[in-house]
Amino acid sequence: MIETTQNGGYMVTGEHIQVFDLLRIQKALSLEVRTGMKMSRGVSMVKVAQDRVTNVLGSKKKLPRTKAKALEVYTKLLNDHGIECE
Repeated sequence: MIETTQNGGYMVTGEHIQVFDLLRIQKALSLEVRTGMKMSRGVSMVKVAQDRVTNVLGSKKKLPRTKAKALEVYTKLLNDHGIECE
């Protein structure tokens, strides 16, 4: 759930924290594929995405090693779990 605070801020709570995290990883992969820019130093977003696929989504599916293919498969997995992303 997204709550609005009295001073106009927003707060993600409950099960939506995991959804936000999954979408954040999808956007980070997308950024790396489109621009070559990295979201974090020393951490492969493909490995982070694989970790979330296994631990959060409960899937045993392995992501491809290339960023573009991993983004495609990761996005499809999110859509299959009812999480809409571009």
